[in-house]
Amino acid sequence: VQKTESTPKKEKKTYRPPDTHYYKYGRSLFPRLTFEESDREILKMLEEIFLSRYA
Repeated sequence: VQKTESTPKKEKKTYRPPDTHYYKYGRSLFPRLTFEESDREILKMLEEIFLSRYA
């Protein structure tokens, strides 16, 4: 028994946002988020905690 195709094959299409979509130019709109200052403070605190105890 052969299986007959009842539905035609659909073409696969990937969604592409329009050129006006904010993903295309969003980098220039929003400032880059960094945690550099808070990371430095955290590292300094950890150094004080661990290195002063065991020094």
